[in-house]
Order: sequence, then C-alpha cells, then structure tokens
Amino acid sequence: MKKKLARELRKVATEMPVIMRHSNEVHLVKGSEMIANGVYDVPNPRAGEPLQPERIKVIPEMSYKQPVPVQIAINHTRKLKKLHKQMGYMGLHAYVDAIIKHAASSETPLETSAHLQR
Repeated sequence: MKKKLARELRKVATEMPVIMRHSNEVHLVKGSEMIANGVYDVPNPRAGEPLQPERIKVIPEMSYKQPVPVQIAINHTRKLKKLHKQMGYMGLHAYVDAIIKHAASSETPLETSAHLQR
C-alpha cells in the first residue's frame, strides 16, 4: 500500500466515530475465588472421552479459564486497509456509508468532514 494512501486512510479513520463491538476474553481465575463466588463445578475439558464426567469439582489451588465479556473499539484503520485491498475504493465508500448510517441510527454525534463526504 502506498504511503500517501495509508496516511489518508488513517486520517479518515481518526475522524470516524468510535463504535464498540462485543467480544470475549479468557481470564484465569483461581478455584478459591470461584468457590467464594458460588461456583463449585466447571465443564470438564475432556468430557468427550470415554469414562469422563461432563463436569468436575473446582479445586481451590488450581486456576481455571473463564470467558469474560468485553467491549472493544473497532479499528477503522485496519478495516479500511483491508477493504481497500479486497474491493478498492468501492469498499471504502460502502464502509464509510455504513458507519455513517450506524452512527445516525444509534444517535452518536457525528461530525462530517471533507474526507467522509468524498
């Protein structure tokens, strides 16, 4: 990607509204914390194998992986670069139009600029 185009895409991306998306992160939680929160058994990671139970008891000394829901801001620069590579300028226009429509429907204040109106 040409430096001038990459610079222009970064400039456009900084003027776009922040949009959050839902995701999950995996955190390690000690068994003692889980027991304190009222969780006494967890799904068995080996549950599909013969003679393995579906759930196992929580051991206070062990750590367990637990999914935690988080909200992450969409990286507009990365999306714009990817769309330009795949679809050219038509992809960029479609993405910018979709972001403007989303911002208008979610009542997020949106400042239009010369870059977004092209």
